[in-house]
Amino acid sequence: MDIGDLRFARHQTRAASHQATKVRLILESLEKHRDRAFFSKDIANSLEDSGVRISNIMLSVRRFERQGFIYVRGYRMHDRQTPFKEGYLLTWLDPGCGRPQVSE
Repeated sequence: MDIGDLRFARHQTRAASHQATKVRLILESLEKHRDRAFFSKDIANSLEDSGVRISNIMLSVRRFERQGFIYVRGYRMHDRQTPFKEGYLLTWLDPGCGRPQVSE
């Protein structure tokens, strides 16, 4: 798009598409290995060739956790969780089964 002497490029579409690919890779990896749990660092290491970083994983899995697809577990400390040494523990949940209830 041009306005006067200024030319604007549409880089956001490409970045959004690349981010969607990272999110898809993370979700597919957990779904494919639905019978196992992984630390977030393990997933980042296995997908690093695709440009996936630990921050991409945690942003994505928190959204999937709210939707009931992923279970995220860390140390429970009062009213919050902190990661284990290897990161948060993540596993796929069958959306039809619901999230396990944890007693406080």
